[in-house]
Amino acid sequence: MNLHAKLSALFPGAGPYDWQIDDASDGKGQYIAEWNRAEPQPSQAEIDAVTDEQANQAIADQRAARDLDQGKVIKTMVELLYRTDERLRVLEGKAAIDKAQFVAAVKSIYQSQ
Repeated sequence: MNLHAKLSALFPGAGPYDWQIDDASDGKGQYIAEWNRAEPQPSQAEIDAVTDEQANQAIADQRAARDLDQGKVIKTMVELLYRTDERLRVLEGKAAIDKAQFVAAVKSIYQSQ
């Protein structure tokens, strides 16, 4: 299991700049090249104690949180686009479009790219 995954299990919610991992290609594997957290750097024994299951779960949790954040951003952007379109239609004297139709149109454009 890679070092990043094990550190992610030890420090849930860690940011992308909390540590830097390197590999000197000397056969010894990955090591912590830089530690930027307030907590002390974990010992090799603490890192080795993390199971593959714990490391895999930490990475899965990070991906789920990232996907949720991206989903929220996309939803907000579509909402802003809809409101802008709605205002433009009023200004231009055009009929309002149903929000579901608008969202479907945006999805269609996004998926075609």
